Amino acid sequence: MTILMSVALALAVLGALVTHSAYRFAPVTNKFAGWDVAFVSGISVTALGSLGALLLVFTA
Repeated sequence: MTILMSVALALAVLGALVTHSAYRFAPVTNKFAGWDVAFVSGISVTALGSLGALLLVFTA
């Protein structure tokens, strides 16, 4: 496994952990809060890592 693949998979796992923790521990409120930013950021990082891993798999 190359270093780039390891980084891509680590990004995907890190994003999934951030998304899960933001979803699980966020208080229920109608106001926009930092938890919402963390949730969306986690989804974005997961997508970025997954797409990076797929790119490396298909171009190898």
